Amino acid sequence: MSRFYVPPEKVDRELERIVLDAEEAHHAIDVMRLKEGDAITVFDGKGNEYRCSIERVRKAPASLLMSILDQKTIPAVNGLTLHLLQAIPKKDKIELIIEKAVEIGVDSVTAVVTERTVSRPDKTAVPKKLARWRKIALEAAKQSGRADVPAVFFAQNLERAKEIIPDYDLILCAHLNEGTSPLKTALKGFSGGKVLLMIGPEGDFTPREIDSLKAKNVKFVSLGRNVLKSDTAALYLLSVVKYELT
Repeated sequence: MSRFYVPPEKVDRELERIVLDAEEAHHAIDVMRLKEGDAITVFDGKGNEYRCSIERVRKAPASLLMSILDQKTIPAVNGLTLHLLQAIPKKDKIELIIEKAVEIGVDSVTAVVTERTVSRPDKTAVPKKLARWRKIALEAAKQSGRADVPAVFFAQNLERAKEIIPDYDLILCAHLNEGTSPLKTALKGFSGGKVLLMIGPEGDFTPREIDSLKAKNVKFVSLGRNVLKSDTAALYLLSVVKYELT
C-alpha cells in the first residue's frame, strides 16, 4: 500500500479526521486512482502513522477527507539519534547521500561547505536547493516506511556547523591520516544517545579544520584500508554505526 505524507496541522485527532491535499492528494487521486471507501496510510513526519478510510474525494483542487481507523507511534530505536554532517561533494552526489541516509535511518543531515568543497552553492540558490533536499528526504521517508521525516540543514562553513557539536554524546569524524582509531574501538562502551557523524569532501578536511575539531572532543576514526569516496564513506559509516548500536 502506498504511503502519503500529511502535515501535522491537517490531522484532527478530536474529530478523527485527516485532510490530504495539494500534491499528495493529486498523486492519490490521479496516479493511484484511489476513491471513496479505499484504505490509505498516511504519516505526519513526527513519528505518527495513521490507517484511514477515504470519505470524500475532490479533484479541483485535489483533496481527500479521511477518517482515522487506527494510529500508531513509531518510537526511536534504543534512544539512538544519528546526525550526518556531510561536506558537499561534487556534482549532485549530496542528493544520493540524503536519499540513502534517510533509508538507512539517519535522523537529520547538515550539508556543509568546507575549505576543499568544490561544489559551492550560490547564496541565492541555497533556499531552492534546501527545498529540493528536503523533498528528497520526504520521498525517501515515504518509500522506506518511516513515520518521521529527517530534517535537512545547510551550513555555509565548518565553523558554523561546529556549533551543534556540544549537543551530541558521541562525535565521530572519518579521517584519512594518522591518529585515527578503528571504528569498532571508537564505538566500544557506547550504548545509545545522540551521535554526530562527520564526513569531509574529496581530499578530506584540511589540517586547519582537523586541528579545530581536535579541540571539540571529536573522535577521528578510520574506515579501513581502502580510500572511500565521500558519498561511499558517509553511507558506510552510517550503516556500521546503525548496525553496531541497534
